[in-house]
Amino acid sequence: MSDVTDNDTVNRKSAGLIGVQVHVGPPMKVEYRNIRLKEIK
Repeated sequence: MSDVTDNDTVNRKSAGLIGVQVHVGPPMKVEYRNIRLKEIK
């Protein structure tokens, strides 16, 4: 798990795409569940 906060108020993006990463390895089934986003104002 990763928790990342971009504190660069000048260059950070406030909108865009979210990517998820899967590492290289044998064929696998990947499922994502209960992904939550929190808006910080």
